[in-house]
Amino acid sequence: MRFLTAAFLGSLSLASFATDANQGPQLEKVKKGILPSGGFYSLYEVACNDGSTTTIVNTHSQRRWCTNDDGQLNCFRRSQEASNMACSDISLADRGQ
Repeated sequence: MRFLTAAFLGSLSLASFATDANQGPQLEKVKKGILPSGGFYSLYEVACNDGSTTTIVNTHSQRRWCTNDDGQLNCFRRSQEASNMACSDISLADRGQ
């Protein structure tokens, strides 16, 4: 029984390590404010996996996470989706230079 418990806990540790290694971009809140419409927003800095940084915004009233893509505002329900879009745009832009 102890062997099975140890094996199970060991597999959980390996699974969490693998998840951490493949984790997406990291967010850090850098600013919050009020929109002209009266709604609240928060600005987040995104640390991408390739070492670059970008920003995304969270609108509290609509519970949306948005990023700018060639002048177009793209919004998502989850921060992870907006972060991935913002980070993929940076690496595409870097390749063109």
